[in-house]
Amino acid sequence: MVSSRRGIGCSRVRQALLGCLMVAVVGCGGGSAAAPAKPAAAPAAAAPAGGSAGAAGAPAAAPAGLTRVLATPPALSLNQLTLFVGADHGTFRQFGIDMEWTIMRSSSAVAATAAGEADYLYSGDSGVFAAAQGMPLKLFLCNAKNQIHRLVVAPTIRDWADFRGKRVGTTDIASTTTLIAEAMLEKHGVDKREVNYFPTGSTENNLTSLLAGQVDGAVLSPPAYILAEQQGFRILAKSEDYVPLPPNCAVAHENKLRQKAEEVKNVIRGSLAAMDLIVRDREKTLQTMINVLAIEPELADRLYDDVRSQFVTNGKMTEAQISWQLAEATERLGSDVPAAKVYDWSLLEQVQAESGRR
Repeated sequence: MVSSRRGIGCSRVRQALLGCLMVAVVGCGGGSAAAPAKPAAAPAAAAPAGGSAGAAGAPAAAPAGLTRVLATPPALSLNQLTLFVGADHGTFRQFGIDMEWTIMRSSSAVAATAAGEADYLYSGDSGVFAAAQGMPLKLFLCNAKNQIHRLVVAPTIRDWADFRGKRVGTTDIASTTTLIAEAMLEKHGVDKREVNYFPTGSTENNLTSLLAGQVDGAVLSPPAYILAEQQGFRILAKSEDYVPLPPNCAVAHENKLRQKAEEVKNVIRGSLAAMDLIVRDREKTLQTMINVLAIEPELADRLYDDVRSQFVTNGKMTEAQISWQLAEATERLGSDVPAAKVYDWSLLEQVQAESGRR
């Protein structure tokens, strides 16, 4: 199903996470309701954040001189901060784009983008895998340098060797979080078979399991790793130091890239401007983190320092990230996935050339 407006903010998430320890650690936050195979007129039915729906769910007309587009991020996450800051502080409007967004489950967002019911998919991994399977989608822009994950440990873990025979919380056995943990441990001489992985289903459950002592370490994304640290746990390692994880990226229909190239370039321009704003303007970025993502001010201040450097980027993946993502898609499909099938950097390169940004 499609979720609109601003959803559950991190201040309330923190209360919910800590409350879970008093109720049932394993059962808290365990996945979302199943999404329909194809969203039913998702953009018309939802009232995207930053905009409003008219009578009977009809979207309001775009302001004069602006092109209204709909983006579909999968979650209220700091990995989506470029989109939220750009919509909140007008960097898209500077280039003629009235950017609206609504939270949508990745599988539904892929279907909506492929069907032309949504304009921009903000689930890069899902978009690449769908394109590799033959859907008419292309990844054209990245909105940060990396995804952000941390390995957080209990006091029982003093050194890497202490992981042998211990339990590590990940979201799923086949998930990115497990790949991150395995890469970290392997680099420090601990074989993955010497560790017991405990799939919890979500970052929230990883955190509650760690706080409850069910696991000795957990792979957490923001703000969960900060909450764990505040409870006395230690951040042992950063994902970006071990795995070339692709960042959050934007995906569009091939027809849009061909037929509405100027619109896409304006989205790129607005995104690059939003990343520049994140890097240079702490106060405006904190406003978005607090007002849009509903993160508590003290926590937002700490998180900004932790993630700011991720937005110093030219909008394109590194070769290592591309190779890693294509290798993952190839492994899942059982056949080679050529880069040209899933990526189209041509419009980004045009914007880079006009601005001197490489």
